[in-house]
Amino acid sequence: MKRYFIHDGKMTDLSSFLVVAITFGGILGTLYFQPPFWLGILFISVSLIVGAIGGAAGMAESVGSKPFTTDPLGWRKSKKTYQTKDTPSLEKRQDDAP
Repeated sequence: MKRYFIHDGKMTDLSSFLVVAITFGGILGTLYFQPPFWLGILFISVSLIVGAIGGAAGMAESVGSKPFTTDPLGWRKSKKTYQTKDTPSLEKRQDDAP
């Protein structure tokens, strides 16, 4: 099955383009078309939230982690991406405890 938006825990090029398009489109569209006040606030808020999610995903991908998982408790798989060979795993640290 081809995944269009998230593949291997990372955003695809299509989803990155859509995040940028929604963010700039929402903000510039609000400034250009000048909708009613409450609708403008809604468009800008949604645009900034989408942009923040895209920015956080981009920063996480730049350090080599996978920001998105299919695990209901997503921290399990993403925690494994943060560990390196020099970092002891959680199980080894619990065995050393008295």
